[in-house]
Amino acid sequence: MIKRVVGFVAITFLVIVSHELGHFAAARLTGTAVTRFSLGFGPVVVSRYVGPTEVALSLIPLGGYVELADRVSLQAMTAEDLQRLQREHPEAYEIIASPEGWISAKRPWVQFFVAIAGSLVNAIFTILLIPYLLRAGTAGTLRLSDFDVLEADRRRFIGPITMFRIAGDAGERGFPAMLMLTARFNIGVGLLQLLPLPILDGSHALWAALASIAIAAGYGVWLDVVLVGLLSFAVYAAYAKAMLRLGELRAYLQATSYNPLSHLQDFIGQLLRKRYEQRDSRSP
Repeated sequence: MIKRVVGFVAITFLVIVSHELGHFAAARLTGTAVTRFSLGFGPVVVSRYVGPTEVALSLIPLGGYVELADRVSLQAMTAEDLQRLQREHPEAYEIIASPEGWISAKRPWVQFFVAIAGSLVNAIFTILLIPYLLRAGTAGTLRLSDFDVLEADRRRFIGPITMFRIAGDAGERGFPAMLMLTARFNIGVGLLQLLPLPILDGSHALWAALASIAIAAGYGVWLDVVLVGLLSFAVYAAYAKAMLRLGELRAYLQATSYNPLSHLQDFIGQLLRKRYEQRDSRSP
């Protein structure tokens, strides 16, 4: 059991941290400010500033993340936090307060490069492992034995429990099996992050590519308007769907005294009533 836990944590930590190191290196290479590089997720256990970047060790050791400087990170800090940061770590305060290092202020191709850098590192990591994985093995005696052929559906995805079991089995089989599984996880994580889905790196890369095309065509402002509209619609649709599933949308609208949806409903109702009144007044 201990080997399974150690194998799962070690492989996951190694693959995801190498992915985040790719983002970190690309950000530093392009002059993008990095406010935090965290090893792990969740509450920060201990942290230390290395230059302008806070290097943190978080509670859950399953990966990590890179936090890039932006308007959002500045607005998330209170006035007291900013004053303390300016007093104790002036270099870190300077990169947060200066828009020049913000990721949103960089050119689209820089944003695209930073977004895909993690997957590039995963690919490079896997390529470096290939020579060791393909090396000649030790000669030995081949033995025949009966075995059952396992059938599996390639369309099925594996969950965390199955990943835990596979990583544990690899840990029990030894170092070569661990490296093989690490290479497979590298490919999986790199490809998964390139999907154009919210939160994943692929969505950031897609927006950066669209922004580059729109700016080149002279429609940069229109792209911002369209993206904000799509994002607002997506947030509203997700919220409305969740409320409908819980069966609480009607109760929420009735119980809330000040709600844009309630006011919109009242406005539409007033328009319909006026229209019906005008139609009734015209009828003989």
